[in-house]
Amino acid sequence: MVGKLFFNNRSNQTCEVHIPTGKLAAQQWYERDPSLLAAEKAAMRLAFPKFQIYKLDDGNLCWIGDLCFDEFGYNIIVKAVYRSNHPNHLQGCCSIKIYVDNTYVHKIMDYFGKLPLPFHYDTDNSYFINTHSKVELNEDEVFSVASVMHRVVMILSMVEICMTGELTVDEYEEGLRRFDY
Repeated sequence: MVGKLFFNNRSNQTCEVHIPTGKLAAQQWYERDPSLLAAEKAAMRLAFPKFQIYKLDDGNLCWIGDLCFDEFGYNIIVKAVYRSNHPNHLQGCCSIKIYVDNTYVHKIMDYFGKLPLPFHYDTDNSYFINTHSKVELNEDEVFSVASVMHRVVMILSMVEICMTGELTVDEYEEGLRRFDY
């Protein structure tokens, strides 16, 4: 137990609350493990040098940048958000959540006639890519933001190739099934 908190209730009685370790003033993962943050930054500088790191209002860190698909003639804005549990996975979800520009996702939906896997709609009116299936998430395995972004590039490349007609929707979906989506 870290400490005790005393306060007076409505009846003006003193109440005692025991505070378990780690429940108040919990640090973010990057404060607990600065070397992990340094490694994440180094990997992103090498793999995705145009992406910039930002701190969100809730204290989580994120990387924002665009992926340029020159052969298709446009850029896709991507936001990679570390969840507060990084580097640990929680409830079958990767500790890094990848958001994609809504305009781009609407283009995909127009082509597919639906929101294809592994794209999902979030509660804050944003679309994200589920980069790893529950089967792939081993509790002991740690993903860097750079490795997750490589998976995003693979998924978006498959989508783009499908929209050019070089890959059918069935072939696209079969490719995802290989990753247990």
